[in-house]
Amino acid sequence: LPTELVRMVACTCDGDALRALSQSSSYLQAVAYPVLHHYFTIQSAQDVTFLLCNSRVHMLVRSLTITLSDAPIELPRLPNVTTLHWTCENKDPRLQADAIEIAMVLSLLPALRSVTLRVDVERLTDMHLGIMFAADAIETLDIAFPSVAPQYTHCSRPTDFSRLRRLHLSACKDSDITPYIRECIAPYAPHLEYVSFASSCEWVTFCTALDCLPRTIQEIEISDFVGMDAYDDNRYEELSCLSTIVLDVRRIKTDIDVAWDALTTFTTIFAASRLLPVLHTVRIRLDASVFVEAFLQGREDWYIFDSQHGGESPIQWDVWLPNAMVRGSRMEFELSSVERLDSDDYYMLRFAMSAALSSLGDHRVAFVIL
Repeated sequence: LPTELVRMVACTCDGDALRALSQSSSYLQAVAYPVLHHYFTIQSAQDVTFLLCNSRVHMLVRSLTITLSDAPIELPRLPNVTTLHWTCENKDPRLQADAIEIAMVLSLLPALRSVTLRVDVERLTDMHLGIMFAADAIETLDIAFPSVAPQYTHCSRPTDFSRLRRLHLSACKDSDITPYIRECIAPYAPHLEYVSFASSCEWVTFCTALDCLPRTIQEIEISDFVGMDAYDDNRYEELSCLSTIVLDVRRIKTDIDVAWDALTTFTTIFAASRLLPVLHTVRIRLDASVFVEAFLQGREDWYIFDSQHGGESPIQWDVWLPNAMVRGSRMEFELSSVERLDSDDYYMLRFAMSAALSSLGDHRVAFVIL
């Protein structure tokens, strides 16, 4: 078989099949072995030992996942790893990773471009100093303190996030991430374009964090959006480059009317809280089945739901949509899991989309099917 065809087959195989292929002949091994070790996961000390004993693998690993409770500082140098996902949860400060351990691991991965660190540290400076010497190559950074918020300490050492474009601030239990952004990232990331926040982020933290970041931000996303508590009527800094807000509601478990109401409240208050001169898209990510359910609850008219908070008056889309939109922007629904719909629901989805576009116009609403 041609090498290209064998490689295509290998890319569809699971780990067991790839191991079998790599042991069947030297020809198949040459094709299967790189695919087998493209993604490598370290779950135990034995996985580290495997790497130490198999130098051939070092050049093959491109994506590394670490799920140890201790920092694997014994790792060999892996020169071609571009993506790191590292999870290290420890509530006990004596067992948490420190700056030296984080720096040692990152120094063994010189080609890193995308870094996800869900690592508990005792002090904020541990994360800052640990990342510092790899920062100038990082393009995407995902930070979380999964078990406990680190102690605030002033990050006095400058760093270089000159290539950083995407910043993900994932779930941080009981943690105000503003000090980390203000002290450790914002002053050193002049070209940041995208930032995402976890659903646990509170309104004041969200707004204050945005004010710390450079005005180059073009897109903001909130994952697992369920609304925010304790809104205020303060005025915050203008976001002169912000063009898109993304609210991901695919995994929330709440009533449809509550979800739509939370969306309206957030967009209304957010638009009133600061100047947004170039904002043109409010993107809602949701499961296609939820969209169909919302349409069906309107009894085949363009109602979002039959009643709101126990009331009797249905809310129509052409009434709700202007309230949920920022003036001058367009609402874009990004629908996922369409392939799971049965034929009746798929027909209803197409009907709902057509009805919305006919009623509201493509300048006000758009649909993207993933």
